[in-house]
Order: sequence, then C-alpha cells, then structure tokens
Amino acid sequence: MLGCALGTVSKDDARTQPSFQRDPRQDSGTLRRVRYVLQRGAQRIPLGLGDTVIGRATDADIVVDNHLVSRRHARVIVNDAAVFVEDLGSVNGVRVDGELVQGKLLIGPGARIAVADAVFTLIRSESSDSMRSTQKVVTQDSPEEAPADSTTRRTHAFQLMAGVVDKAIAMGKADEAERLLGSLMAEVLDEAQRSRDVPREVALSAANAAVKLAGATGKSQWVEYPLRLFLALRAPLPMATVDDLFAVARRAPRMDLPLLHRYIELLEGMKLGPSERFVVQRLQHLARMMGAVSGR
Repeated sequence: MLGCALGTVSKDDARTQPSFQRDPRQDSGTLRRVRYVLQRGAQRIPLGLGDTVIGRATDADIVVDNHLVSRRHARVIVNDAAVFVEDLGSVNGVRVDGELVQGKLLIGPGARIAVADAVFTLIRSESSDSMRSTQKVVTQDSPEEAPADSTTRRTHAFQLMAGVVDKAIAMGKADEAERLLGSLMAEVLDEAQRSRDVPREVALSAANAAVKLAGATGKSQWVEYPLRLFLALRAPLPMATVDDLFAVARRAPRMDLPLLHRYIELLEGMKLGPSERFVVQRLQHLARMMGAVSGR
C-alpha cells in the first residue's frame, strides 16, 4: 500500500507520532485550522481537528448519495498527532488503498479511502486558513471520475456487492444478501421487460447473482430470474449459468415450469450455433428433471 495506510496502532503508538503546533484558536472551540483535505475528483473537502462522518444520511458531514453507502458509513478522525479512518459498522465496508478497514486505521497523506464506489484521497493542507468545523458537503462525481454510462455504473455495482453478498451468504444471512441485491436486480429485469435494452455484461452479472441467491435461499423466484431476464432479452443463457441452475433448481421444486417451456420454445425458434443448441438441450433436460420433481 506504498506506506499510505500505516496500520492499526495503540494509544501509546499514536503518541509517538510527530505533533503539530496547536492552534490557540482551537481552544476557544470557535475555529479549526485546516490540517488535511479530502479530495474526490475536482472536489476538495477541508478537514479540521476532530471527527468527520461520511455517509448517506443528510446529517453526515460528507453526504454521499448512493444506495451502497450506509447512513453513517465511515469517520475520519484528525487529532494533533495523526489521522485515522474508522468503519462505523457499514454494510459494504471501508477500504484504504484496497485493504478492508477493521476497526480504526492510522493513515497518512496519499491514502485512498473508498466508501462504496466513492474514493477520497487524503492530502496534507498547505493552507493556513481556519474554519469553524468540517463543512457539510454533498459530494458529486467529477466528469473524469464519473462512470462513463449507466452500464458501467451497474456493472460496477454488481462487482462491488459480489464479495459482500458472498460473505453474507457464508454467514447464513441470505436475507441480508437479498436486501442488498433486490432493488438493483428488479431494476434490471424491469428494464429488460420494457425495452430489451440491457447490456450483456449487466444481464450476466444479474443472472449470476440470482443463482447465488437461489442456492442460499432455495426460493424459486431466484431460479426463475435468469430465465425471465433472458426470455425478455430474447437471448440464450451462457452454458455456465445453465449448469449452475441445475445445481440449485432441485431446492425450488415449485419453479414456474411454463416459464421454462416458453423460454425453450423461444430458443428453438432462433438460429443458434452448436454451443447454443447444446444450451437448449440442457434446458430441455432441466425441464424434464423439474417436471419429474414436481409431478408435472
């Protein structure tokens, strides 16, 4: 991490850090010297001594309007000797230079603090200006930082949540994983059914997430999700996704078999290559297997 994130330290260790000359105006509680700046794209957010809370809540010091950000997600703490970043129990975690923060972490200038997909760089301030407190800031993406389009944003959102969802499932918290993914996946399916205009990488991310949820919950709605999505897109599922469906479908014997048959009929009427025709055969096998399980 090139020395930007310095590691977790004890109180004794913190006292060994170089001290700064204390601003006498700080004792009055009225003004704070700008010690550091958080930079995000073209935006520069001055930090004084004390705590700065980053989160989605409107009363956070730095407001990040993103559903992946918790209401009170992280805290940056500036004191006379050092700077720390702390995860405030967020769902999606805080990373410094790519490493997940556990508790409170001592950081230095140049550290990159990632709160969901909002990335702030800590910079030592060269200004001697004073401030009453860290001002409330609603952050926004600069043109060079903003994802190029909605496809990039949604693909990144799935990628960002993948590790969190895997962890939730591993801990037996499938309902939490559903909560994290549900609205995003509903949005993708709705767009596909309305316009058939969902990029393939987004559709694949949504289908793979659905298979994970199907395996964790046994709910037929998640087994059916890839079928509904690719039926709406009028496209064949990847073989790997179909193979994964075999592994989870037995846990959802009440799945919508007419839906599966409609999808197979759609594919049978299309011009397909050899690998895609094999996908159809595998889906036909899945339909027979599920028909036998359900007695239909």
